This record gives sequence, structure tokens and C-alpha cells, in this order.
Amino acid sequence: MMFEIDKSLIIKGDKFYEEDGETNQIRELTEREYIRKYKKNLMENCIVNIKGNLRKVKDEYYPEKAEIIWTKKELKRLLKNQLLENGKEIIVYYDGLLRTIVVLNERREFIKMLQMEYGSTKGKRKVDALMEMAEEGIFILRECYQNEVWFKID
Repeated sequence: MMFEIDKSLIIKGDKFYEEDGETNQIRELTEREYIRKYKKNLMENCIVNIKGNLRKVKDEYYPEKAEIIWTKKELKRLLKNQLLENGKEIIVYYDGLLRTIVVLNERREFIKMLQMEYGSTKGKRKVDALMEMAEEGIFILRECYQNEVWFKID
């Protein structure tokens, strides 16, 4: 199975960058941030591909480009921190083109919504991780399909 890259850590000259694999946005990092992110992902076994020459940074050698794919454990941690926040219920609506994910709190009040395209391996991995988290009892997951109404107007 071909995976899409979640993040890339890049060294160009004396500058450090982090590239998002989903949006291709590049963000500049400090030397300390780069080292911390590289070491953390190395310890989690998330680094899958190293490209380019090694560069000396703070008495250690790092590759010019390191590609990262998150493990299930890391993906669950990120989803819990970034997507769920204090959400207790998630509704996943499948409309054929997009997966719409709605996060609700314990009183079923709206927190946030995001959409993921079909065909994206990253989106599928995120939905699979959400389903596993629901099975573990972290939150309630409801799935709705095209022919169902998943919202009500008060």
C-alpha cells in the first residue's frame, strides 16, 4: 500500500523547515524545534524515508530531508489533541464525495466540523483511527450515509 507523507522535516542551507504532506504548506522552524521534532519522530518509528546528505547540527548529524508517516499510536494522540478537543460525540457523514466529521460536546453542542475527500489514504487512516478510538470508549461515534439526515434544526 502506498502511503502519503504526513510531514517532512527539511534542512536548506542554515534554515529548518517543516512541510505538511496534506496541504504542502511549509513552515520555518528554529534549530531547537527541528531537533526536537526529528528526535521525537525517530523514537516513535515514524520516519520512513531519509533523503539527501547528512548535515551537522549541534554536534549531531541530521538528513537534509526526513519524511514522516505517523504510527497509529501517534495518529490517535494527534487526533485526540487537535480534532476532538473536549468532544464526546462524533458524527461521520458519508455523502459519496466527502466525509464530513462533526464534533459535539457532552451536551451535543457543535464544536467543529471538517471534511475529508475519499481516495485519500490519510483521510482513511484518520477515520480508521477514529473508529478504533470509539471502540475503546473515548467518545461516541455515529455514522450517517447519503439517504439519512444527520442534523436537526431547533
